[in-house]
Amino acid sequence: MDVGQLVRIDTSGGKRSWPECQHFFDFVNHAKIENFSCDVFVKKVLGHPFLLKADQRMRLFDHYDTTRNCPTTARRVNFALALSAFDNFKSWNSTSTVNNMDGFMLGVYNHSASTKKQQKKKANYSGTVSSLLRYLRNLNHHYHKHGLAAGSLEDVERGATTHFRGFLELLYRHLEL
Repeated sequence: MDVGQLVRIDTSGGKRSWPECQHFFDFVNHAKIENFSCDVFVKKVLGHPFLLKADQRMRLFDHYDTTRNCPTTARRVNFALALSAFDNFKSWNSTSTVNNMDGFMLGVYNHSASTKKQQKKKANYSGTVSSLLRYLRNLNHHYHKHGLAAGSLEDVERGATTHFRGFLELLYRHLEL
């Protein structure tokens, strides 16, 4: 029995039995298969969203969106976002999801910025997986503006996790392994 099996037995059915925990164990198993050097393996495991604080998890959305928009890394990120693993997040902005968003999330979703050159509203999020990434990046940056204040960044992260459970873990797995 390996350590992952032992820990999984210890946490199954208990208060730690939630999808993020399972994503973490799956990530560790996949990272072991990659045969990383010990220091790279430890760095990747310790960087997993399951072990990060709420602000660090929300910053990962910003990091991946920046990576998606960088000419040298965009192809890799867009390829990952097109994988079938992300199918559950296509059409993420359905009416039922949007109607169930907390006020601060809905405020960021509906916010339209205008510039001096262009007074038109920006197009709403398209419902693609890449637009979900952009929305979560914007949520991290703008949840506190325009009277959209949530209680804390932990509330923001909790809202993102509630509505888009497993999205960050999939990003991490497909972009860090």
